[in-house]
Amino acid sequence: GGGGAGGSAGVLWLSAADTYVDLWRGGGGGVVSHWLSEGGGMDVVLLGGPGDEDVVRQLGALTGTPPLPPLWSLGYHQSHWNVKSQPQLEGIDANADRLGWPLDGLWLDIEHAQAKRYFTWDGAAFPDPRGMAAAIEPKGRRLVAIADPHLRAAPEYDIYAAAANASLLVRPPPSRGGGDAGRSGGGDGEGGGEGGLVGGAAFEGECWPGVSSWVDFLQPRAQQWWAQLYSGAGEGRPRRWPSWLHAWNDMNEPSVFSGAELTLPRDALHVVQGAPAPSPSSVEVEHRLVHNLYGALQAAATFAGLSARAGLPSGGERPFLLSRSFFVGSQRHGAVWTGDNTASWDQLRLSVQMVLALGVSGLPFAGADVGGFFGTPPPELLLRWYQSASHLPFFRSHAHVDSPRREPWLLPQPHAAHALEALRERQRLLPFWYTLCWDAASGALPSAEGLPLVRPLWLGSGGGGSPPASPAGAGKPVPRSALLLADTAFTVGADLLVFPVATKGASNVEVPLPVHGCGGAPCEWFSVSSGARLRGGFWHSEPVGLGSMPRYQRGGSILPRRERVRRSALLAVWDPISLHAALDAAGHAAGRLYLDDGVTARLPAALHEHQQSGGLLEAARAGAATAPESELEGAPPQHAARSAGAGVGALLLFNVTCEEKRSAQSTDGGGGGHVVRCILSSRPTRPLALGESVGPLPASVYVERVLLRGLSPLVVDQSTRLADWLPSSLAPGSGKRPTASVGGAAPRPLGGKVEATPHGLLLERLHLPCDEAWDIEVPGAVLDG
Repeated sequence: GGGGAGGSAGVLWLSAADTYVDLWRGGGGGVVSHWLSEGGGMDVVLLGGPGDEDVVRQLGALTGTPPLPPLWSLGYHQSHWNVKSQPQLEGIDANADRLGWPLDGLWLDIEHAQAKRYFTWDGAAFPDPRGMAAAIEPKGRRLVAIADPHLRAAPEYDIYAAAANASLLVRPPPSRGGGDAGRSGGGDGEGGGEGGLVGGAAFEGECWPGVSSWVDFLQPRAQQWWAQLYSGAGEGRPRRWPSWLHAWNDMNEPSVFSGAELTLPRDALHVVQGAPAPSPSSVEVEHRLVHNLYGALQAAATFAGLSARAGLPSGGERPFLLSRSFFVGSQRHGAVWTGDNTASWDQLRLSVQMVLALGVSGLPFAGADVGGFFGTPPPELLLRWYQSASHLPFFRSHAHVDSPRREPWLLPQPHAAHALEALRERQRLLPFWYTLCWDAASGALPSAEGLPLVRPLWLGSGGGGSPPASPAGAGKPVPRSALLLADTAFTVGADLLVFPVATKGASNVEVPLPVHGCGGAPCEWFSVSSGARLRGGFWHSEPVGLGSMPRYQRGGSILPRRERVRRSALLAVWDPISLHAALDAAGHAAGRLYLDDGVTARLPAALHEHQQSGGLLEAARAGAATAPESELEGAPPQHAARSAGAGVGALLLFNVTCEEKRSAQSTDGGGGGHVVRCILSSRPTRPLALGESVGPLPASVYVERVLLRGLSPLVVDQSTRLADWLPSSLAPGSGKRPTASVGGAAPRPLGGKVEATPHGLLLERLHLPCDEAWDIEVPGAVLDG
């Protein structure tokens, strides 16, 4: 922490052992810390720099970058432990279509497996899992299923038998031997120590399947064996995880129901080198020294298998993995979530705080169970959770087997309508989210490398100097200490500030708007709900209804969006683009957009190398066909969503610069003699690592809508109404419609629809190419900065 005149510092205490940390204020006002790990060496890394962002960037450079996730994994996921059959899951899919709800991922918990034996299917409950996945894939949806690290200790269970025969399981403490070690209730005895295949050489305890043993992921051989279950690599090793199924690793702390601490005994043994004892080459460690590493190694092995299955850096679909347990560097293997939470307002606030903490700790792709895993949230709480979680990186609803079904469309009205809007807005913003993920994975934007996708307000807020002078109408100044305490507010990237409503019955909230972090100039923010331009550095009071959540766009930014909402993100991947440009005081805004088909694993080698060692890439392969234009309400396309434009990839840089100028004065009093000229440029960057040019994007990709925040009608007198501007200045036939020249061509009237709104000038139904510069003149307008 820090960020003041003395700079910032961070400490990475690199221990996988049970660790206790005490923090308190010392006599001089500074922070004092006490660190205690149960064992192991003391590896400490000190990170420092002028600001907080420098520390976080260093942590990212030290521990690695995340992979580029498949686009669908950034959409909305529906999960519930009580989905126990194929008809139930197919019913959720059908209801989403029938009711018009966007949906990207469908999840299966432990009930999908025969007797909870992972890598199997319960044939009675799920008679045709491949057909189930094939039915949702053309809609752009994907299927995710669970595989925990414990294996049912039953000789006839072939996965367990293979691990036991190869001595790939965690061993019991030497003083206890095998058999009942770790049990506290006896279980049913099937496959237990004396009757097992390893003669008591594997630790046994209770978990979901009953008596179980745990894969020893500290063993390199066990990691390779587990990965091969997903990849099918290796002679005579059939793949047990289907290519159409994505992965979820749960219970991997690891959780042991019969353990004294609900986990493996501290003196359980792991093999870290050689064959298991009594081999002379064996090196074993006690679990107490590696507890926090166990789940991370399972996730690493799973991701390695999924990646090999996809053939990275060239091959099929990009893998997706979610893990409950993680360690330093786990961001290289996929997403994480905060585990089992509870349906309460306190837990809603805590979910945001935990995701923000994970982000600054190097784990950017994180989320929490929407609505709480335990309990039944009342409608207001569940709605507010949907609104909040729709602006966090991983967006999944999940609940306990005993909780009532809670698909969002089951909410009463008007809560359901507001939840639907939250899901639709999530999909509209996916181009922005996907670009942030590209920047995190590729290192294409050095200033953002290592920074989280969602950021606490204090990150990058500086800390020097006095609060700004308060302009007329502004609230009280915001000291930096207030940003540190605003632990449920955050920004998505640097440009969209979100203030979740996390208090029951709230009707008004006070939002602290940061002033620093805008390139040296004081930050300005535009209210997404009202369009008001607000000064950073002050508190802003905003009323909140049941359907609203305060959001603010940073002045000087461009947010790429897609306004057409489809039944899934992948069906919109080649749809036209909208740009929301918030002009700063100088009339300038800039933004970025990364485009590809959302799933192809045929990533450029440079990107794959960067994720391993820090390469740089700005654009990928090109060449594509157009995508379907089926609306959400339309019939599903009869082909896989990834078939159109597979392999395309391009990074577009958008810039808008507006300036006022005068022309011949109008005679109708409408301000027509006042003109704002805006230069909008959009060009694909050249690939810096591949040495090849960017080919054409699909013809369906163009800019169809531009919102220019900070551009207003010229007000002639106090009685002029906003609605008067269009008839007097921009009406068809008036000769005052905006004109555009593209690529230096002669000016021509701008087609489509032009509208003055409280948010700025809105240009719709455009067809502007993505690889040109557009020179647009708007008569009767003024920059309101």
